[in-house]
Amino acid sequence: MPSSERRRFPRFPFHSQGALSVAGGVHQGMILDVSLKGALFRADSLFGVEDGQMCCLDIFQAGQSGFCSATALMAYRRENLVGLEFVDLSDGARQLLKQVIEMNLAVDTLLERDLPAMLGTPGTN
Repeated sequence: MPSSERRRFPRFPFHSQGALSVAGGVHQGMILDVSLKGALFRADSLFGVEDGQMCCLDIFQAGQSGFCSATALMAYRRENLVGLEFVDLSDGARQLLKQVIEMNLAVDTLLERDLPAMLGTPGTN
C-alpha cells in the first residue's frame, strides 16, 4: 500500500528551510509539507542515507534555526526527497506545528481527522 494511503494525518504545505541530521552528517534543504506526525523534506544532497534510519529534523524560521526540532524515522527516500515520521516531538514543537496547520486549515477540529473518517468509510467515527 502506498504511504499516502497509510497516512493518518493530512499534510499541509510548509515551505521552510531546514536541516536533517542523520548518520553523522547534516543535510540542508527545504521542508515541503508537514503534519503533526511527519514531514516531507527535500535535501540539497543525501549521500549515505537510507530508509529506516533515525534522524533529527530542524525546522528554520525566516532562515534561522531554532523554530522547532523533531526526532524522526526516515520512512522512505526517493532521490533527494525524504518522508519523515515523527517519533519524538516535544509539546512546544507540537504546539508550533499545530499553529502552522491551523493557519492552513482555519478550523481546529480538522487537525486530527484521519482519511477514512473524512471519506465517511463505514466503521469510523
